Amino acid sequence: MFDGFPAGTFRHRDSKPTLNLVKRKDSIGIGQLDPNSIESPDFVKDTAQAFKAAIPFVRFLCGALNLPL
Repeated sequence: MFDGFPAGTFRHRDSKPTLNLVKRKDSIGIGQLDPNSIESPDFVKDTAQAFKAAIPFVRFLCGALNLPL
């Protein structure tokens, strides 16, 4: 789950070592998946939970770029 950036990441406009991460055109999220879990009865529920965990990060990106969620 995305818990935010470390303190001091966005200190000042002139010091932007990680500010450029927000400007990237593409962002991906990667999670581990046990191949046997695809046949599990809980697969859909577990997959939905993984996507739900990304919501705070997507909200952050949309807010930073002034885009609708």
